[in-house]
Amino acid sequence: MSSSMRTPWWRTSRGAAAISIAVLVVAVLGSTLVGPGDFGVLDIVAVLRSRFGGPRAPSGAVSILWELRFPRILLAAGVGAALGGAGAVCQGLFRNPLAEPGVLGVSTGAAVAVVLGFVLGLDVGALWMTPLLAACGAAAVLAALFALSTGRENISVLLLTGVALSAVLSAAMSVLLSLTMAQWDLAQKSLGWLMGSFDGRGWMHVRWGGIPLLVSFVALWALHRPLDVLRLGEESAATLGVARSRVRALAAVAVALASGAATAMAGVIAFVGLVVPHIARAWVAPTSAAIIPASMALGAVLMIAVDTIVRALAPLHASPGALMSVVGGIFLVVLLRRHEEIAR
Repeated sequence: MSSSMRTPWWRTSRGAAAISIAVLVVAVLGSTLVGPGDFGVLDIVAVLRSRFGGPRAPSGAVSILWELRFPRILLAAGVGAALGGAGAVCQGLFRNPLAEPGVLGVSTGAAVAVVLGFVLGLDVGALWMTPLLAACGAAAVLAALFALSTGRENISVLLLTGVALSAVLSAAMSVLLSLTMAQWDLAQKSLGWLMGSFDGRGWMHVRWGGIPLLVSFVALWALHRPLDVLRLGEESAATLGVARSRVRALAAVAVALASGAATAMAGVIAFVGLVVPHIARAWVAPTSAAIIPASMALGAVLMIAVDTIVRALAPLHASPGALMSVVGGIFLVVLLRRHEEIAR
């Protein structure tokens, strides 16, 4: 094979992994240095050393960097990776470039379940209840989506079904929110959570959310081979021992866990799963084995960047969910313009 036909190093698995790690490290460092306080890289090193048996770092640096920024950045990275991976799996499963948890109504289902838990007081005293409710809501919507779109090959049917489910769930959300208006604290908590934010998140949230997020990463990655096999056609996949119904069930669990955990930790953040898989496909080889991990890495970087921009705008109050909705909405319009046949 001539050198001109070789895959560029940055598109190979090792090259993409190296670039992803480097960009993620830069994003974490940059985000850690943004905000109140005159801190530098040496302060970050000093804080990390002090937490792992080294000399004691200044209390101000420990309070701001370790207690506030580090857990927030870790959660932003985890949430972005989960949503990016879930979007890559949805698009690979449905073979639809517009499929992602937000567009399909999966995130809305998770949000309805969590707000219902707020109204019923199920989240009080049990931090694990919110991720559980979010995962159940996401799984229920995904199951309904599968049931309503089974046997229909037109990919626009899937989108319309997701939009319809999202509209119904949004109406249910409005009803739930109207029930909380008389209780100021409950209404403020619900509305603030629906906007999507990492404010007030700490190491406790990392401990509770880290386990389901890590499990979702493994589950999403485990789907790369079945998804690649399904691209060969259902008959060829069946010959190789891969059944579409079983892959759908496993994907439903993985996507529900990922989007449910992400929604529980940060609230509703849409369009991450739509944007990053398209960037990943333009970067790495067109296989699920390459696209899923690349989408996770890009999702983590994107979410850290969006949250950093939001913190840099202080004292103006903005939420990562709102900013991501603007960016994702513009991206969706551009995508529809480029794929007009999808919208027909």
